[in-house]
Amino acid sequence: MTPNSRYLTAKQAADMLHIGRSTLYSYIKQGLITPIKVGRRFLFHPDELHKQLEGSTSETKLRQAEVLSKFRTSMVAKNVEVSPELMIVVESLLEIMMPQSTAG
Repeated sequence: MTPNSRYLTAKQAADMLHIGRSTLYSYIKQGLITPIKVGRRFLFHPDELHKQLEGSTSETKLRQAEVLSKFRTSMVAKNVEVSPELMIVVESLLEIMMPQSTAG
């Protein structure tokens, strides 16, 4: 067993979570998932992925992150400039539309 064999690649982690790799990278960028960086590669421990994504608040954040990722992809496909300001507005609207549960 090699040291990295218990870790998942980005593709394997995305497949395990039933999401695309772009969504996985979006989660990383938003701090929802913390990978282990080895060189230029990200590796993921399966147990840590589940721990980081537990809870209703995390689930809401994940849904919001997925919507943001799809929105950005859609706008880029339509050749619409996606400015940071636009993403802030969209993110604010999502927080209103998809409020996070405060119940633990």
